Amino acid sequence: KFGVTKEYKATVEGIPGEEALNKLREGVRVDGRRTRPAEVSSPRVSRDGQTSLIVMTLKEGRKRQVRLMCEAVGHPVKALRRVRFGPLKLTGMQPSEVRRLGVVDHNRLRKLVDLPPLTSNKK
Repeated sequence: KFGVTKEYKATVEGIPGEEALNKLREGVRVDGRRTRPAEVSSPRVSRDGQTSLIVMTLKEGRKRQVRLMCEAVGHPVKALRRVRFGPLKLTGMQPSEVRRLGVVDHNRLRKLVDLPPLTSNKK
């Protein structure tokens, strides 16, 4: 809704070529609607050559969007992890681990979407 960027690391089947990567970068049809363009890195191929890692940055967040986009270009996702939400990086956190956001984190997110900052007394 607010266009906050989300960054994902996806391990996909095969090695996406330039055509597939360009389709992801331009947006693909998912559930009858075109996705917004995504930033997509060049693939890093696994040692066995069966999978590759791509980093995708999206400005929308439809349900299962990364999986559906990759499947639409012929490279189904084998593993997926969100590593960034706006300015918040998930470095060092384990899957399913949570942490409470402090006032500084809240204000960084609020600034992105043009909302006034919180004071330290509010949540």
